[in-house]
Amino acid sequence: MIYLIGGLLASAAMLLYRRPPSRTSPLWSVTLGSTSLTSRLKGNGDRTVSSFALIFSFTLLFLIAALRYGVGTDYWLRYAPLFELIQQGRVEGQEIGYVLLNKAVGLATDDYQGIFVVTSFVTIALFYRFFLRMSINPALSVFIYVFGGFYLEDFNLVKQALAIAILVNTFEFALRNKHFAFVLATLLAASFHSSAFVWFAVWPLMWIRVSRAARIAIALTMIAVILAVPQIVSMLVEQFAPNYGWYFDSNYGSTRSIQPAVVMVAVAAFVFTLVKVGKAERVDRIADNLITVSNVRPMGSQNFGTKSERPKFVRPEINSQTARKTKRTDRYADAVVNVLAVSAAVLVATTTIAYLFSRLNYYFAPAQLVAVPLALSLVQNRLARQLLTFAFMSAYMTSFVLQFLVWNAHGVLPYESIFSR
Repeated sequence: MIYLIGGLLASAAMLLYRRPPSRTSPLWSVTLGSTSLTSRLKGNGDRTVSSFALIFSFTLLFLIAALRYGVGTDYWLRYAPLFELIQQGRVEGQEIGYVLLNKAVGLATDDYQGIFVVTSFVTIALFYRFFLRMSINPALSVFIYVFGGFYLEDFNLVKQALAIAILVNTFEFALRNKHFAFVLATLLAASFHSSAFVWFAVWPLMWIRVSRAARIAIALTMIAVILAVPQIVSMLVEQFAPNYGWYFDSNYGSTRSIQPAVVMVAVAAFVFTLVKVGKAERVDRIADNLITVSNVRPMGSQNFGTKSERPKFVRPEINSQTARKTKRTDRYADAVVNVLAVSAAVLVATTTIAYLFSRLNYYFAPAQLVAVPLALSLVQNRLARQLLTFAFMSAYMTSFVLQFLVWNAHGVLPYESIFSR
């Protein structure tokens, strides 16, 4: 019950957050016409109310995660004893970043609960950064984060959760052509969980243009390759990452994959149909909502924060130059949908074979945290958009109840806090 109440309150609180994203956010260069995007960029809500909503939402999820005691399959089997072993200098086969983090926590406390407090704070904070800078609808992103399973999965996948939280923020680096920062962040993520190196394989999908037909072809090819040559991949993993070889002989997580797979494939199928992933084919239809970086100008007295952060929204002229620009594929939409396609392909394939691929999909699945708000924002009819939003929320909630409350995936029940020990 604490997860349901906490998730709903954290999501509802973010409805009060009405601040525009940072001027360096890729959302400012999105060219897809959308009233939801326009509202997000205007962000003329009260700063105090928005700050309170953000702090309340984050703190609620952080406290539930940080104060858990014995919650998560590997709490006792791995992370609590590993903390103590690292303090004793008995470390073998552990990624250097995670070892150093444990040593740093050990300087402040010899209580193993310290590592859960620190990892919970960093992981959730990085996800919230991702929502604020990359989501058209942060409140919906928080809802998907909790009820899409990401939040509670992180109770068990502590090391990998840190890596994932770092990697979701590399979307921004790719979209802003900060490729060196992308590489450094990916290497940092791999220092917590070596499987994060797989992120380099999807790097090109964040900055190259891929047509819808090519995207579907890539997804189908991935499914075929994964199903056809698992032995080859297994051999490579045994050779270069033997610590993860056991996943090929394990059925762990097979039941877990069923409901999230249904949700993911449904999301991917929906996003694939979106205006060929965001090609603005009719300039006159989206002119009122079209906002580009070139339209941002300082402005005098409106309540947008500091003077340098006050944007001015100018109706763009409908000319040949604007038309040429808006007919290009939107990079933001392309990036999130390309990664989502990879996620859908991996999940489809993992319904019948080794759990390792499902484990790798944890890196790609968070694309839906921004892809679903993007998809829904492009539905022009308000009633239709509200009905579709409700349908998605219902699907996530159903998946959440089955996955965590019925099947008790990742050992998150019963919830106990450190005050009970």
